[in-house]
Amino acid sequence: MKALSLVVASTLPLLAYTAMAQESAPEALDEIIVTATKRSESLQRVPMAISAIGGDTLASSGITEARALPQIAPSLFISTSTSESSGTQVRLRGVGTSSQNVGFEPSVGIFEDGVYLNRPGEALSDLMDVKRVEVLRGPQGTLYGKNTTTGVINVITKEPTFDWSGDGSITYGNYNTLRLGSDVSGPIVADKLAFRLSGLYSRRDGYIHDVTDGRDLNDRDRYQFRAQLLLKASETFSLRLIGEVQHKDEACCAAPYLSLGSGAATMAAAGGTILNPANEDNRYKVALNGPMDSKVNAHAVTAIANWDLEDFQTKVTYGHRYFGSSDSYDSDNSSANVLNVYGQQLRDRMDTLEAQLTTTQGPADLLFGVFGYDNTIGASQSSVFGTDAGRFYNLLSGGIAPASYYPAGGGDTQQTFSQSGRGLSLFTHDVIEIAPKLKATVGLRWLTEEKTGSGQVYTDGVADYYGMPLPARCKAPVPSAARAFCPDNPIGGKYSASHWTYALGLSYELTPDDMIFANYSTGYKGGGINAAKDARGPTTVNPATVSGTFAAETVKSYEVGLKSHAFNRMLTVNATAFLMDFDNFQFQTRDQTTLSTQVQTAASVRSKGVELELSLNPVKGLTLGGNAAFIIAQYGKETADATLAGNRLGNSPKWTLQPFATYSVPLTPDWTLNSTVNARYVTDYIANTTLLAGNRQPGYAIVNASFTVESRDDLSISLYANNLFDRYYATLRTQAPLQANTFIIFPGEPRTFGVTVRRLF
Repeated sequence: MKALSLVVASTLPLLAYTAMAQESAPEALDEIIVTATKRSESLQRVPMAISAIGGDTLASSGITEARALPQIAPSLFISTSTSESSGTQVRLRGVGTSSQNVGFEPSVGIFEDGVYLNRPGEALSDLMDVKRVEVLRGPQGTLYGKNTTTGVINVITKEPTFDWSGDGSITYGNYNTLRLGSDVSGPIVADKLAFRLSGLYSRRDGYIHDVTDGRDLNDRDRYQFRAQLLLKASETFSLRLIGEVQHKDEACCAAPYLSLGSGAATMAAAGGTILNPANEDNRYKVALNGPMDSKVNAHAVTAIANWDLEDFQTKVTYGHRYFGSSDSYDSDNSSANVLNVYGQQLRDRMDTLEAQLTTTQGPADLLFGVFGYDNTIGASQSSVFGTDAGRFYNLLSGGIAPASYYPAGGGDTQQTFSQSGRGLSLFTHDVIEIAPKLKATVGLRWLTEEKTGSGQVYTDGVADYYGMPLPARCKAPVPSAARAFCPDNPIGGKYSASHWTYALGLSYELTPDDMIFANYSTGYKGGGINAAKDARGPTTVNPATVSGTFAAETVKSYEVGLKSHAFNRMLTVNATAFLMDFDNFQFQTRDQTTLSTQVQTAASVRSKGVELELSLNPVKGLTLGGNAAFIIAQYGKETADATLAGNRLGNSPKWTLQPFATYSVPLTPDWTLNSTVNARYVTDYIANTTLLAGNRQPGYAIVNASFTVESRDDLSISLYANNLFDRYYATLRTQAPLQANTFIIFPGEPRTFGVTVRRLF
C-alpha cells in the first residue's frame, strides 16, 4: 500500500490549484474523434473498449516512446529482454506472445496509418509527429487484417496541411539526454499539393554500468525521418504518400543480478565476477566481457488513396515495410568468457494491400474490404564458446565432460532460418440501426494463408551418431545441463490454413450522452513454422515440439460496457467487463540453464476482468481522472506443461491503477502554466512467461510530472520528471543464462528529468 499511497500523494499538489479557481465555470470535456472501426466517429459512440490518446496529451505526459504507452493506457503491458528488436512482448488484458522466436507472430496487432507492423520491436521507436494513438482491447479479427487476438495499437501520424505550420524542439536532461525534433508542413500547389517533413534525433547515456570495462549500457542513439505528400486531385479524390526511415545504434540490453543461487558459484569458479545484488549500489551494475550491440535499419513506404463516389467511398492502402536488425550480446551474462552471441540478424519484409468500400444504405452503414500480404523473413546468428567455456562446462558436469568438448570458437557457429508467407482475406463490418437508438454490429472475415520455412544449425566438433553429426558432449554420461549446442534435424515445414472470424454486437443509446453495449467476437492468430531448437539435442525432447509447424491460436470474447457523459459533459465514465477464452494458446518456453527453447500450443487460457476510465473537469482548467483494470489471466487445466495449469500468466498484474491530473492557469496575460501528473500502480506479478518464484515482481508505482509555461506567441518551456520517485522495478525477470537458481532483472529506466524548449511557427 506504500506504493499506492505515493500515487495518491503525487496528485495532491495539483488539487491545491482548485482553490484558486473555484469561481471559474467548469468546461465540457473535448470530444475525441477516432477511426478504430475504419470510420471517423466520436470515441463515445464506438461500442467497444478503446482508449485514444492525442499527440498533445502524449507530449504533456512525457510519453516520447511507444514503450511508455502503458503509463497511460489501461490493460497494456510492454516488456523487453536481451533485444528490443526481437525480445519485445506486447500484452493486452494480461495476454500476449513472446517474440524471441522469429516464427512467432504477436497477439497484439500494431498498425501505423493503417499499415500492419510485423514485428513488435519495429514499433518501439520514438513517437514522432503523432496525431493520435488508439488502443483497442479485445479481438479485432473482422476489422484488422492480421494477428489481433487480444487487441490493436493503432498509431495515426499527422497529415500534410495546406497552411504553413511547423515546430522545433530541443530537450536536454540527465544521463546527457539530447533530443532534437522538428516538423514543417505547407502547400506546394495551393489547395492541390502539400508536403510534410518530420525528423527526430535522440541520444542518451546508458544507465547500467559495466564494471569490467567501464561501458555504460542501455543507452539511446537513434534517428527517424518521415516525408509526406498529399495530393487533392479533386473534391472527391486524394492520395497521401509517406516515406520513412529509422536507424538505431545502441548498447542494449544489460541485466544486473537480482538474486544468487548455486549456478552463480559455478560461474564464479569459471572466472566470472558476481556482483552481490544485496548491495543496492549494484542495482544498475553488471560485469560482462562480451558485446552488447543493437542496431536497427528500417524503412517504410505507404500510399493511401481515398475516392468518394457519391453513394460509395473507397479507400486503398498499400504498405511496404522493411525491418533489419543486428544484435550481439554476452549470452552468459557474466565476465567469464563462456558464451557470446554474434550477429543475431533479422530481415523482415512485409508488403500489404487493403481495399475497402463503405456506403450507407437506409439504416445500414456497410463496410466491405479485401486484405492481402506477402512476407519474407530471414534470420541468422552464431553462438560461440569463449576461452572459459571448457572450464565452465567441466565444472557444471562435475568433472565428467572434458574441457576439450567446448573449444573456444566452437558452438553453434551458424544458425539460419528463412520463411516466406502470404495471405488473403475478405471482410465486412456493418452497423445496422434495427430500431430507434438500437444498433447491431455484424462483422465477418474469411482468411487464408500459407507459410514455408526452413533452417539449419551448423555445430563444430562432431562425431557420427544416428547418421547425424553429433558432438561427443551430447552423449551420456554427460549431464543434460552440460549438453550444450547439440545439432538438431533441420528446422522447417509448411503451414496453410483457412479460417472464419466473426463479431456480433448490440448497442443502445439510453440518452444522447449514455450508451450501453454488448459484444461477442472471435479472433485468430495463424500457426507457423517453429524457428526454435532444443540446445541439448534431439534425444532430450520430442522432435515434434522443436521442428515443423505449430497450430493456430483462437479466442472467443464476450464483453459488456457502458459509455457515459454526465454533468453537462464535464464527467466521462467508460466501463467494460470482459471474458476471453483462448484455445491452442501459443507460448514459448526457454530453459535458461541449457539455453533450450521449444514452442507449445496445447494450452487453454482465460482472461477476465473489468476496465474503468474516468475523466472529470470540476473547474475551469482542471482535469482529474484515471484508469483502472482488474484482470485475472490464467492457464486452464488443458495445458501441455502441467506446472502452468491453473496459474496466472506472466506479466499480468491483477490490479492496474492510473490516476492523472492536469491543470492550466494563466500566469500573466501572455503566459500560461500547464501542469500534468500521471501515475501507474500495479500489484505483484510474475515478470516472465516461466512461472518460477524468483521471477515475482512486487507491486510498484511509477509517477511522472511535467510543468510547462507557454506564451501567446507559441514558445513553451517544459520541466519534466519521469519515474519521479526513482522506483526500481523489472520490465522482465528471468533465470540467469547457464546459472541455476540465479535470477537477473531487466530494469525499467531510473528517474529521468530535463527541460524541453519548443517553438511553433
